[in-house]
Amino acid sequence: MTTLRIFVYYNKSLLSESLEVDPTKTSPKDLRDLAFKAAKITTSVDSHKFFVTSYLTDVITLNEQEGDFKETQTLKDVGMKSMSTLFIVSPESGSKPRRKKNKKQVAEEVEISDGDDFSMEFDDVIKAYEKTSDKKKRQIIFKFAASNAEKVVETKGFTDASKETLLTFLKDDTLAIEEGPLFDAVIRWAKKKAKSDDIKSVLTEDIIKSIRFPLMLTSDIATKVVPLSLLEMQQTLDLFSYTGALQALKDKDKDVKAPTLPKSLSIFSSKARVPSKKPARFGMVSTSSPIITLSNDNKTATHAIGSGHNWVLGDEVVKKGKREWKVRIDRLESNNWIMFGVTNSVPGGGAYSYSWQGNYGLASAQQVYKGGSSSSCSHHQTYFQAGNTVSCTLDLTALTFTIRVIENSFSWVCDSLPSGHSWYFHINLHGSNDQVTLLPA
Repeated sequence: MTTLRIFVYYNKSLLSESLEVDPTKTSPKDLRDLAFKAAKITTSVDSHKFFVTSYLTDVITLNEQEGDFKETQTLKDVGMKSMSTLFIVSPESGSKPRRKKNKKQVAEEVEISDGDDFSMEFDDVIKAYEKTSDKKKRQIIFKFAASNAEKVVETKGFTDASKETLLTFLKDDTLAIEEGPLFDAVIRWAKKKAKSDDIKSVLTEDIIKSIRFPLMLTSDIATKVVPLSLLEMQQTLDLFSYTGALQALKDKDKDVKAPTLPKSLSIFSSKARVPSKKPARFGMVSTSSPIITLSNDNKTATHAIGSGHNWVLGDEVVKKGKREWKVRIDRLESNNWIMFGVTNSVPGGGAYSYSWQGNYGLASAQQVYKGGSSSSCSHHQTYFQAGNTVSCTLDLTALTFTIRVIENSFSWVCDSLPSGHSWYFHINLHGSNDQVTLLPA
């Protein structure tokens, strides 16, 4: 029998040991009820909607945006037969089914926050943005929308957006989305707005010029752009040549020079979109003893009084590109032991996270951890000391993880990360009252 191993988290804390369920006999409602029971949560939510998150690969969401599930359906029916581990993130205790709000209600309920903590339902973002006339409020909402563009463009709110809002999106340099999926969203918007099958009637010149075709993959141009005949023949040919040359550069073809944007494509921006960096925070912590507590808006992690290993993870999933974290070691008992690393392993409980199969990192006691195995290195343990600022950089293009201590120029590189994983920043603390704080990178 194929089983799914379930870990229940609530408010980012592990609440139970693993549960095992048969995906051919367990329904989504059964799974939700098991999660609530394990978490000792009572709720008035009476639908079968809930959140399921995989910390191994992508996020699977079974919620009201995706639709309901019939009581007769099993986990196998909804595509969960082959997954080995899932995480249930339950609604807040006592929460009620969310009722659909009109634009006025949504706009009135948006609270202004000067920091980076503003958040709202993705499906409500565009409604709130278009309804309010408050300039500051629009800036805050749009910043949130831009940093969550991949999810926002999938909502009904985006396809209902005005042309003005669409153009604002397309012209923004900070959207956290690649051009191919953004182009797909534009086409969905056009199909919704068009009164006939001819979407060209709504894809006006200003919209077409705002799409950054030079940033698209050659395969997307061939399968998505060409069939719609949106560009002139010369533009299409030049686009294939330009994007092909860019791809050859990425593939490190030494015979290919950096291409110049052809004249026919000069009306399109080739400027890469660079998303605004989200402030680094800690996310999940182990509930095993000794407890690690989070404070300072989840930027500081503090070990309990008394020695013993335990772990804390960053709140961000890194799937591609490069990400840097800077950590200040506020306290380190006798400068004894701390580990910095990244992990693609599922945190299934237990304090000895350095031995997780997906952990890659360096500890101060001359210990190197790679994929569940450990070895010794020649570095002296005092390279990590209280007061140090440690820079940790994960590069998923080069498949490397680099640690640098700013004060003494010490550096260590792990150049053997496996590809095809999602990663979390990972620290294991040991000493009594040890403390670390995440700094702006």
